[in-house]
Amino acid sequence: MSESWCNQVTDALRELGAVPTENTSQDGWATMYPFVIENTQAGPLLLSVSPSMSWEKRIGAGGSVFGRFPDVERAKKFFKVDRLGNHAGLNPYSGKWNHHYFDWSATCTCRDIRSEIERVKA
Repeated sequence: MSESWCNQVTDALRELGAVPTENTSQDGWATMYPFVIENTQAGPLLLSVSPSMSWEKRIGAGGSVFGRFPDVERAKKFFKVDRLGNHAGLNPYSGKWNHHYFDWSATCTCRDIRSEIERVKA
């Protein structure tokens, strides 16, 4: 189930413009983030898809889409700060922008991650 979830989510990322990180301006990140969407309003977006970890199996299907904006300052300018000082899910120190979908179907995950990424695409 998790492998199918990962494949479907990875296909959705590709449809959104994700390409293999190797041989791009971000190829130094290829080991941790195998995909990149180079043109977003917040800078290049590195991406990795991971199934639920073994300790999470009790939860069910799903997994995580790990994201990172290497240009943290540019990303912080795009993600508005709310009254609590949050940057809409962006870690303002590392540029990480992770999304966790434990017990989500691939269909619901793809719908949500598409919405999130389309919001930042240029």
